[in-house]
Amino acid sequence: MRALFYYHALDLFRNIPFVTENDPLVGYLPPRYTAQQIFDYIESELNAIKDEMLNKANCPYGRASQGACIYITCQIISECGSLYPDFQIQRMYQSL
Repeated sequence: MRALFYYHALDLFRNIPFVTENDPLVGYLPPRYTAQQIFDYIESELNAIKDEMLNKANCPYGRASQGACIYITCQIISECGSLYPDFQIQRMYQSL
């Protein structure tokens, strides 16, 4: 879910603040990441969970399946290809 939320924030705002669960809750100004850094983070998150997710046939209602992971990855590929021609799209295709 975190990768999906960061994808939506990136799509709407581009350079966004990056916050993790290890950051303090009060009095902390998070660093602003570039779009490339956020794309790299989303890719690493999706690659880390892809094999742990259930396929559609075994996935209970309300839980994201492997298809959702592939869908978000494809969305990132299309976004990167249209906005950043120098982005390594081949690297993202290999992650599918």
